[in-house]
Amino acid sequence: MFNHRIYPYLCQAVCNFAKDYGDSKKDKECYVSFVEVPTRHKVRELNTTKIGSLVRISGQVVRTHPVHPELVLGTFVCLDCQTAIPDVEQQFKVITALHFINLLAAVAVIFLSFFQFTQPAICRNPVCSNRRKFMLNVDKSTFVDFQKVRIQETQAELPRGTIPRR
Repeated sequence: MFNHRIYPYLCQAVCNFAKDYGDSKKDKECYVSFVEVPTRHKVRELNTTKIGSLVRISGQVVRTHPVHPELVLGTFVCLDCQTAIPDVEQQFKVITALHFINLLAAVAVIFLSFFQFTQPAICRNPVCSNRRKFMLNVDKSTFVDFQKVRIQETQAELPRGTIPRR
């Protein structure tokens, strides 16, 4: 897996290439996907040296969770002066059960207020010095589909007499 901070730049580069050399429309979004990465690792071979690098792993899927939206870029409103603060990058804190966002918008806003977000450090309005009172604007924030998948070693990859690693 590669660093999530690099992915938007890779997607933008593909969009730029498609606009320059193809018939891509200006407002069309492009996404990058990697397949057939040459080196395949077993679950047992994963360690900290592989963090932040693109790896291909093999294993058996033992559990999947439902796909749900996850906040990536938040747009916040200052509750003191009503200034909008867009594109606050989230640091992946305790945002887990956001699949309820598909329910009524009023319920979603109430539900989202229980989770911890990376808020702006300070209001962008020069006359306002608010550092704590912000509200997430769900309609103007950016969410991505997120799914958690749990895998474990296949029986063929297990050393004799061991239990599968997850």
